Amino acid sequence: LGVSIPQGRRVDAPDAPAESMEDFIARDLGMPVSWIRPRALWILRRADRSDVKQLVMIVGKGGSKTNIAAIMLARQCQRLLVLPDPAAHYGQMPGSLVGVINMSASGKDQAQLAIFGELRRHIRNAPWFQRYAVPDGVGEDGLPGTATSVKWSGKNVIAFCGNSQSEGAEGISFIAAAVDEVCRLPESGPNRVLTADSLVNPVRETMVTRFGAARKIILMSWPAHKEAFLHREKSA
Repeated sequence: LGVSIPQGRRVDAPDAPAESMEDFIARDLGMPVSWIRPRALWILRRADRSDVKQLVMIVGKGGSKTNIAAIMLARQCQRLLVLPDPAAHYGQMPGSLVGVINMSASGKDQAQLAIFGELRRHIRNAPWFQRYAVPDGVGEDGLPGTATSVKWSGKNVIAFCGNSQSEGAEGISFIAAAVDEVCRLPESGPNRVLTADSLVNPVRETMVTRFGAARKIILMSWPAHKEAFLHREKSA
């Protein structure tokens, strides 16, 4: 049987997700594995394990954060897109919107330029997505979707850039998240001040409630001191 995808195209039922991270990179994304730094590939393998729900990356510039996060979000999108009804599969209301989210403490513009932009390029260039899961529309920059979202309406799956309070985030159940530069935020502050906890916890708590062991969250930053958010997360 075929499956309908946007833009009026019809293709064979999609291949199952690659079993290994190396096969996902090479076969499904169409990238030479040699392009990935050995340390980054080790992290990707570990993050891809089903028993890993949260990955804390204490790393600065040049640490392959963008590459790792974009590949992992693409991997999670693929796993949703092969399901007949992703929401129903995870016990949610059938047909409701399920997705992945990229958040950055540096602000939405930085998130769009870095990890989310890389994710959109993977979706545009990857053989698997070209064949089985063409998303809705193309932005002015020639990349799939828009600067803040890539959506597959036929599957009710979305990749989103922002945070849980962002316009457009309401009604989306996020199963995976990548949070960049989280240690740039203050550790505490008045109620209306965005802190590391107030950025991460609302999304994470919802993921735990709705998806349990299937959730996946990557926290990335370079802590300024040993009491910073990521050090606390690492010790938790």
